[in-house]
Amino acid sequence: MGEGIFPAVPARPLDSAPRDGRILRLLVDYSEEDARHPLDDASEAWTIGSNAFDNDGVDEWEIAGWCWSHDHFTAGRGRVIGWLPFHGEEAPHAEREVANG
Repeated sequence: MGEGIFPAVPARPLDSAPRDGRILRLLVDYSEEDARHPLDDASEAWTIGSNAFDNDGVDEWEIAGWCWSHDHFTAGRGRVIGWLPFHGEEAPHAEREVANG
């Protein structure tokens, strides 16, 4: 499984991902024929993105991609297969423990 720019942490099942528009770390399968713009040169790679189904009723993942031929960020296209919270999302719990410690 591609690690890319993120640490080797097991991805959570996609059916448990929030669909409220928040930014998440997403594991994407880029092996399908219409896949485009992975951030890493791999068939599976991590990126960031979101799904706003709870807000707009459209169950579609928007993912960040990289245009390798023109060196700029663009919309990526691939099949999202897992997720993790965005960096620091779980930090408030850790900060509470330190403050109460």
